[in-house]
Formats: sequence, structure tokens, C-alpha cells
Amino acid sequence: MTFTVIHLVSSGGQQNALERVIYLCLPFGFSLLAIGAMLLTGSLWAAIGVHSGIHLGTAAAMAWLPAVSGPAWWALAGGVQAALGLTLIVTARRRDPAVQRRARASRSTKTPIRR
Repeated sequence: MTFTVIHLVSSGGQQNALERVIYLCLPFGFSLLAIGAMLLTGSLWAAIGVHSGIHLGTAAAMAWLPAVSGPAWWALAGGVQAALGLTLIVTARRRDPAVQRRARASRSTKTPIRR
């Protein structure tokens, strides 16, 4: 979530407050894809590769397709990345019992809110 929110102040071509919110689709989908790659491979390098690949891919796409920017693109690209990321996360959780154990352990270590 922090990765997504810090992009509120990025300069990705947003023109107003609504576009700043729509722009968050990109880093949110991007982060799910990186998490999914990391969980599936068990390596932080996979997430680093996703991060680098997204930036390089976007730069290449913008060189050949200058219109690849704007709210519709941000929502579409972020949605596709999120869908792929969620698929990888679900696959990793089903495939690797260690991922399942870590997820259960992290949920059980949270302290309950006391009133």
C-alpha cells in the first residue's frame, strides 16, 4: 500500500486530483505483480526484475506509441498487472505450503484491538 500511495506525488502526467487517483492503478497493479513474482519464485530478485521490466517496457512503448499514457491507459495497464499479480499470488499460495504457513503465521501474530 505504501508503494502505491507514494505515487500520489509522482509526475506521471496527471493533470488534476482525479487523474492522480486513477494513476494509482499503475503502481497498485505493479506492486501486486511484483509480490506475486516474489512469492512464486521465492526471490526478491523477481520483484526487482518486475520493477525494472515495467519501467523499461513503458519507456519502449512510449517511444513507439506516444499516445500510451493518460487515465485510460493507467487504468487498463494497472488492471492487467493486478490480474496477473493476483494470479501469481494465488498460484504461489496453492503450490507452496511454506507460503501458506507464512501467511497463517503473519495473521496469527497480529495483536487484537482492545477496547
